[in-house]
Amino acid sequence: MNILKTSALCLIALILAVGCTALKRQKQDVTGPPPVDLIAEARNASADLTAGLLANMQPDVPIIVTSLVNVDNVQESSRFGRIFSELLASGLSRQGFLVKELKMSQKDIFVRKQSGEFALSRDLRDIATNQNVQAVAVGTYAVASSTVYVSVRMIGSADDLLISSWDQAIPLDSNIRAMLRKPEAPETSVGSLSQTN
Repeated sequence: MNILKTSALCLIALILAVGCTALKRQKQDVTGPPPVDLIAEARNASADLTAGLLANMQPDVPIIVTSLVNVDNVQESSRFGRIFSELLASGLSRQGFLVKELKMSQKDIFVRKQSGEFALSRDLRDIATNQNVQAVAVGTYAVASSTVYVSVRMIGSADDLLISSWDQAIPLDSNIRAMLRKPEAPETSVGSLSQTN
């Protein structure tokens, strides 16, 4: 009888130990990577984009910041692309640059050249010229299984020449994953200029 009780208790203890280990492993899988500090990433981007620019650019002549777009479809952005551009605009302003934020339809930002490369659209260049803007910050992102690859470029508004760039692989945490999901209701674009400094 004691052997039977001891065997039963050992079996119960073994089942509980295996169950607890499985639950712990499942909890670790669900939590994923630690949260990304997107504000710090955008500030790093603005610092890298403006490093050494003071010799080539005038801080009192505005820069336009556009929403980051999906590299697979440059007419598409997301909450991630829009908030990153907002944070980038704040970071550039903190670096001492005059920033004009441009909210326009994604299809009006880039055009595809005959070579297959992307360039600033004529509409965006016209707006930059009319607003006396020296450069435009544009960017793309690509979503992989566990990472979002972000590339931001500062482009001269008059000549489409690359002035500076910032590239980063950002871990795909649950917050960023949620911002990349398509919203249930279609969002509309606003066509206005706002200025921060």
